[in-house]
Amino acid sequence: MTLRYGEEVSTIQEEDYERPWYKSTVEFVLLLCLFLLICAGTAYRSMTKSVVIDEEITKDIYSGAFDQEVTTDWTVMNTNSIAGSESFTVPIPMTAMSNGISVESYYQDHTLFIRIKGAMAGNFENTVIEGATDHIVSAAYREYSGELHISLLMDGVWDYDISKESGKLVITPYKAHDRYEKVILLVPAYDMRDADDVTAKVAESAIGILAENEALAGQDPLSGGGSTSSEKAVARIYSARTPGNARTEDEIFAFIRDSEADVVIFLELSESTDPQEYGMRAVYNDEFFLPGVNNALIAETFLRNIAISASDKATVIDEAQADDILKMIEKPSARISIGYLTNEKEYGFLKDERYRKKIAEGIINAIEEVCEN
Repeated sequence: MTLRYGEEVSTIQEEDYERPWYKSTVEFVLLLCLFLLICAGTAYRSMTKSVVIDEEITKDIYSGAFDQEVTTDWTVMNTNSIAGSESFTVPIPMTAMSNGISVESYYQDHTLFIRIKGAMAGNFENTVIEGATDHIVSAAYREYSGELHISLLMDGVWDYDISKESGKLVITPYKAHDRYEKVILLVPAYDMRDADDVTAKVAESAIGILAENEALAGQDPLSGGGSTSSEKAVARIYSARTPGNARTEDEIFAFIRDSEADVVIFLELSESTDPQEYGMRAVYNDEFFLPGVNNALIAETFLRNIAISASDKATVIDEAQADDILKMIEKPSARISIGYLTNEKEYGFLKDERYRKKIAEGIINAIEEVCEN
């Protein structure tokens, strides 16, 4: 601020214009007042809890179940369970913009976020979520930056059909197995080696590709539109984490249970003391047995399809070691390393979105092959 003011004075002086002393004094006082106001505002914000709706807030909001000490600007919302209902309704204030409603499902945290533009918290007082609310653990709302934010903590991993009827948002939760033949859980690397979130981005890309394929087939359950066919879709992919949002082993086990996954695929990166070593490899659980399912074959199917799609080298398929997390999972499971982070060239490919999409396409091809067989 001071530098720009000084530069302006210099420019005027070059034009041989002499500023009256009292104008400079008044402007200085005004600038000083503005600076003090900014400092005061910053100090005030630092003393209050400011929550931004994104992946980073889930621990703040949901670990406290909307406790006012955790999220001071949220208001707890009442629910009313109606017997026999399959859906629950969320009232839409009259001030809401007709095209300003969005819903996001953060299934990793059992969370449903609703944003309503143009609505105010004052219009939402004394309103109740009604219907099939038994699966809602906590509900809260707040006004934030010209929007009304509604946050619902659910009792598990759900998908949703969503529609708008008579001033209400109608939400129908359903389990993936109600509409999908198989549920595939992708578990991106949850250690510090994957600093660029390569594996999480691959998982997200695979989910997007499968959703596009289903839309072309006339089925779009992911967007809440439901299925236009009485037949179940081939598979539903869940990712156990998103970029920047790591998970502990306990959380992964809980997610395997809550998602009712049929197959669990870990995505990871390899390391080597040889910086020239490259390629993809797989590990499988040699102890878990399910009639008609061969874990080694599942690992081979994913490794082969991913390597072919990415035009990379498939190196080896190994049995899991005694302390491997795969040994503790009583599901068909495998661990696929999609490349070496110690190989500068290969890791450079992995950070390229186009290359990651090829890996994701290989994952989709593997899922289709596993489901067919």
